[in-house]
Amino acid sequence: MRKNALYIILIPIVILLFITYLFMDSWVEYGIETAGEKTVGAKVEIDDLNITFDPIGIEWNKIQVADPNNPWSNLFETGRVKFSMDAAQLLRGKYIIDTVEVSDFTIGTKRTTDGSLPAGERENALLYGVDKSISNTVNDVLQQTIADNPVLDIDRLKRNFNADSLIKIVDIKTLAHIDSVKSIVTTTSKQWENATSDFETSKQRLLQIEQNIKAINPDELNNAQNIISTIAKVDDALKGVNEIQQTFLTRYNSINTDINSLSSLVGSIDDVAKSDFNKLKGMAKLPTLNTSGIAQILVGYEMYKRVMNYFSYIDIAKENIKEYTPEPEYEKQPRFEGQDISFPEEKGYPKFWVKNVKLSGGTTKQQSSDYFEASGKANNITDNQNLTGSPLTFEIAGTNSDKRDIEISGLIDRRTNSILDEYKVKLSGVALKAFELGNNDFISTKITDARMNAVVSIALPGNSFDAKFDINLSNLKLLFANQPRNTVERLAMEVLKGISTFNVEFRMWNTNGPVKVALATDLDNLLSQKLTSVLGDEVNRMIAQLRSKFDAVIADKRSQFEKYYNEQLAVVQNKLGDYQSLLNGNLSLIDSKKADLESRLKKVEQGLGNQLLDLLKKKS
Repeated sequence: MRKNALYIILIPIVILLFITYLFMDSWVEYGIETAGEKTVGAKVEIDDLNITFDPIGIEWNKIQVADPNNPWSNLFETGRVKFSMDAAQLLRGKYIIDTVEVSDFTIGTKRTTDGSLPAGERENALLYGVDKSISNTVNDVLQQTIADNPVLDIDRLKRNFNADSLIKIVDIKTLAHIDSVKSIVTTTSKQWENATSDFETSKQRLLQIEQNIKAINPDELNNAQNIISTIAKVDDALKGVNEIQQTFLTRYNSINTDINSLSSLVGSIDDVAKSDFNKLKGMAKLPTLNTSGIAQILVGYEMYKRVMNYFSYIDIAKENIKEYTPEPEYEKQPRFEGQDISFPEEKGYPKFWVKNVKLSGGTTKQQSSDYFEASGKANNITDNQNLTGSPLTFEIAGTNSDKRDIEISGLIDRRTNSILDEYKVKLSGVALKAFELGNNDFISTKITDARMNAVVSIALPGNSFDAKFDINLSNLKLLFANQPRNTVERLAMEVLKGISTFNVEFRMWNTNGPVKVALATDLDNLLSQKLTSVLGDEVNRMIAQLRSKFDAVIADKRSQFEKYYNEQLAVVQNKLGDYQSLLNGNLSLIDSKKADLESRLKKVEQGLGNQLLDLLKKKS
């Protein structure tokens, strides 16, 4: 009976193990596909996955990862993928892979089936739930820059320009700033009053000293003892004046420090007024005919669309390759009474570490040229760079049948609290289907059938970023949407028709404060010279009219403030000046009187000496 029971238990277990062995590959394949789809948000398909046990590893013949934004294309597909794992570390729950070999790596291949997931699954994928803090910041700045584009249609400018209306709707901060500065002047002038309140008491003392000194007549003093006594009184008076002067100098320096601070604060009114006027000009959309202004009008909208594509990927990288704070491998055990026990540290391996990935170019030939056969490498893909001691680096280079080349490289460093990402993309010979120039308000134009070379470099130290884009367009064909609608457009089109190549330089950064944008093309000077000849006088007239209206709004309040400020300044400066003059007068009077007394003392002493000599002669 017991023997039968043993069979009943063992036979199902043997059958279960046999079934598990037969279907293990398909279960692992399903697990990898599911995990990939939850990450990407599109179908991930693996063909012919096999698990090996000596060595322990996985390989498959092909993987396709669909593009969630274009489900009839693949983000990439591969041929055979093969890797083995460190068996000893696998027993410790660590997945350490020395090298992953990927053959036939191809980017952007066409699919024969739809790669999209059911509704809602794409939006829940890991790559679609990232914090878009960087791209949102960039987008806000770029959208504001586009909204601030000037109008180059001079007739339209004239029709829509109304200085009075603009003045009414603009928030003029200069007025509030003047009130704020006036309040500070009032508070400071009261402090000056308190600081100089005892000047009158000291002034009376100085006047009394002056009167006493003036009353001394050295010629009336014929006794040396009296002269010496009077000189001592003069020295006492000098000591008193010096004490008063020291107190005065302390307050004088303090008040002058206040005056210098107020002078700087009053000067800031000009800065605020300048800012208000620039805002006013921006609302009027008056063209700025410098190189940056022309570049913004010419290629700004097109460049900003391209920039956003790159920054969206940057957010994904920053969100999913986070700074890692490792947990301790062991928890410290409770201490035994009266003894210390040292626990050995496990060898420093992270939970997951792919040391090397080798990519070899694809060999698939397709009718479409919208794919890249790529090769390259990636190093140190891990969940803990602190343990590996190395950042994640990658280099990928690809080409396609349309003579396009692409090089992508990067560094992602999470070893310290100050994270660092660096990315670089180089594109060569890219066939442009369309590159837009201008906008609906100015020479709406498309460049067709051109070739583009581009270098993009983006650095993200900490929460800052510095992005640079250098683009060269060649073999241009221009397609103008409309005939020139005004003289300005006609002149701009004349310049553009004569070109076959041009360069664009773009930089966006926030390494030291707010986000800044710089954009330039090598056509800026040519266009600026042409457009200035037409727009210059009219724009200057509008600016002068705006300036006149703006100055009139703040003139009355500013005039009143300046009168008040100068009055307060004059009061304290007059007090300081009068007191300083009185002090200097006393010091000068004392010095003079002391000199007279010392001279008188010398004469008296000489007279006494002569009298003694005469007396001695008579006695002899």
